[in-house]
This record gives sequence, C-alpha cells and structure tokens, in this order.
Amino acid sequence: MRSDFVSSFVWKLPVAKTLRLSSRWTQGWSLSGVVRLSTGSPVTLFNNTDTSLLGTIPNGINNNGIDTPNFTPGNLALNTNPRNGNPAFNTALFSLPSLGRLGTAAPPRLIQLAAKLYF
Repeated sequence: MRSDFVSSFVWKLPVAKTLRLSSRWTQGWSLSGVVRLSTGSPVTLFNNTDTSLLGTIPNGINNNGIDTPNFTPGNLALNTNPRNGNPAFNTALFSLPSLGRLGTAAPPRLIQLAAKLYF
C-alpha cells in the first residue's frame, strides 16, 4: 500500500433548531463516519508455512504473522479463475521464500503523519 489517507468526522445535527423544539429527544444528535482512501493491494497476503523459521504462524489468538510470500513485480490485474469463472488476481507473481528468509511482499511503513483539527 503506497498511500493511505484516513479521515473521521462528526457533524452535530441541528435537529432541535430545525424542528424548533427543545426537548431531550431533539438535542445531541450527530452524524459520524470514517473515510479511507488507499492505493495498493486490497488484501494482505501471508505465508502460513513459517519459512522464516521464527514461529510466527497466525493462529487466531496471535495474528501477528510476519511471513509473507515473495512478490515478483508484474501485472497484478484481475484475471478470470479458470476453475469457476470468478475474478482472481495473478497468483503466478507469488512464490515461497527460501528457509530462514522473509518474503518480499511489501516494505515496512516508512512514515506516518497525523493531525487533529477542531473547528
């Protein structure tokens, strides 16, 4: 994932002012949400065979698997799965790393910026 932008918002709705009623049922209403815009692969691929020999297989309790497959740059565009006709990505670009090695699926996070604005 090369770029990732996440924003959250809260909008206090003017229900009491709009309806011209002042009761506990018309005050304190708000609308909130989160917007995420990102580039890159929409999934995280893991290598569940522990080829790094670090014992980091995700098991449901410990989902901190760091083993990833090797990635060969190429066209990852959706293809059609010949078995069922459903969309699929190009799996030929991925392979298992040699024993004692981590895969090359993605570099670590290089920088993270955050800001909080009140207005």
